[in-house]
Amino acid sequence: KINAPAIAFPYLRAYISNLTLQSGFEPRILPSINFVALSKEDLHSML
Repeated sequence: KINAPAIAFPYLRAYISNLTLQSGFEPRILPSINFVALSKEDLHSML
């Protein structure tokens, strides 16, 4: 459940950055996300 977003997100970040840069805008750089830590936080908040 966690691996797919963790693997795909760096490619999405690079794509969005390149797309905005090539469109003539300032590049939008998405922050890094630790999906494992997020899932642990969600798990703890459910308990």
